[in-house]
Amino acid sequence: MLPAEFLIVIRWKDNIRPKYSKLDKSDIITAKEIIKIYNESIGKKKSEIREKISEIEDVYGSYKFVRGLAILIERRCKFTSKSSFDPIKIRHLVFSEAVKRGFPKNEEERRKIIEEISKQFNISIEELEENLYSDLDSEMILQSSPEINPIELLKSYNLSLTQTLLFYSTEMKFTVCRNWKNIFRAIKFYGLMHMISKINDEIWIRLDGPISLFKLTRRYGTSLAKIIPEIIKGSPWKIEAKILKSDKIFLFKIDSEKFGWIFPEISIEESYDSKIEKEFVNQFKSLNTPWKVERELEPIDVGNFVFIPDFTFKLGEEKILMEIVGFWTKDYLKRKIEKIQYVRDIPFIIAINEELACEKITHIKATNPNIYLIYYKEKIPIKEVLDILEKYAKKEIKKEAEKLKINLIDLKEDIINIEDLSAKFNVSSEVIIESCKNSKTHIPIGNTLIKLSILDKIKEKLEIIFENNNEVPLQEIIKIFNSYNIKNAIGVLNYLGYKIKWKGLENAIVQRPLCENRKENS
Repeated sequence: MLPAEFLIVIRWKDNIRPKYSKLDKSDIITAKEIIKIYNESIGKKKSEIREKISEIEDVYGSYKFVRGLAILIERRCKFTSKSSFDPIKIRHLVFSEAVKRGFPKNEEERRKIIEEISKQFNISIEELEENLYSDLDSEMILQSSPEINPIELLKSYNLSLTQTLLFYSTEMKFTVCRNWKNIFRAIKFYGLMHMISKINDEIWIRLDGPISLFKLTRRYGTSLAKIIPEIIKGSPWKIEAKILKSDKIFLFKIDSEKFGWIFPEISIEESYDSKIEKEFVNQFKSLNTPWKVERELEPIDVGNFVFIPDFTFKLGEEKILMEIVGFWTKDYLKRKIEKIQYVRDIPFIIAINEELACEKITHIKATNPNIYLIYYKEKIPIKEVLDILEKYAKKEIKKEAEKLKINLIDLKEDIINIEDLSAKFNVSSEVIIESCKNSKTHIPIGNTLIKLSILDKIKEKLEIIFENNNEVPLQEIIKIFNSYNIKNAIGVLNYLGYKIKWKGLENAIVQRPLCENRKENS
């Protein structure tokens, strides 16, 4: 954030917004010049550097803009005092000597005092004069400057303007799609007062602004400003605030869709509360189920609490929550149970460490049919989780398939990759397969949809080859499939009832199907 005097805003009607840098050529040139000044000023006093900055303020535009960029760089710089002596001790001795001798009335009397103290430190008068005020801010020496590019600096400037404007807010509200747990940790750590609500399927958090408190305004405003980077991490996001300026309330609104590109790109570091959680997620993702698992996806309003489950499983419109209850104190477990019992409309999996006393959680299960309890020792039994998800997956897949109603007559290709259709219609492969079960034109085999007329032609050619043979080398059979650009030859052969007899990796024999299978498939 920046000092209030460097805040630049734009007002129109009842709206207000900081005058953000648009990261254009002019601003980039300004940022480059300011960075260059600091990079070339190693070993110089802070006052000398600031003097150079003031010289370019008229050249590159608004002094507030230039000074704001300089402040952000300066905060990243490392300054040090070049004095090898304690300036405070030197000043104390100088003033004490002046008291003994009497206040100097001319330069000669002053010089005698300085000379006396310089002898005590065994340094020259010039050195003492130079070190006398070396600890003052303006006298600090630049030791190192940050490696930062102009775009990064301008984005940081835009973020700082936003934080500074919010010092004047009476209230702020926001919504994000990720990073909820870190946001609420920050809200709790900084002692911010908040309310949670759901508007049009979006979770919104309202925070009281510093202007609404009348006490500890500066401190509270600083805390509020520190929340903004966590919000930006949760993209996509929206922020709205009421700003009190010039005895009038203005509305401030921004969102990641329109303004996200002008702010720093702050990534979320994936972290887990335990090794058990991390291993569970890695194992689940490796199974390639149609379910998408996300960590700490969104908060749930549970009475006087906000509850953020460890994991959320999503498949289409279906959502299932999961909480892992490990080694915790009885008080912690009690509070968690109080929160869980409010969650009644969403299926909820609770994985419990067997060493915990779980009578109360079992009681919740008895009163809430949407709660599923599973127990673990060293790791989460993933099969039990999958069994629970399967129940909801079948229902969701059928619902999505009915909604999709793919008209395969409109699909002209003979061979269609199911994954391509999945991406086209933004559904899982399972939904594509389910929707094609009763198709009169295509049939799903493996990861492809094959036109029935093509399948009939392949069957005819295979029957000719096997008319006088019970076994044929696989390499010879594959030639038929290559002519139709079918890569999953083995899958089709298995579907048609043919058996594969392997004799090493490259040598395999295809055996004709039993008579009844041939008759059934013919």
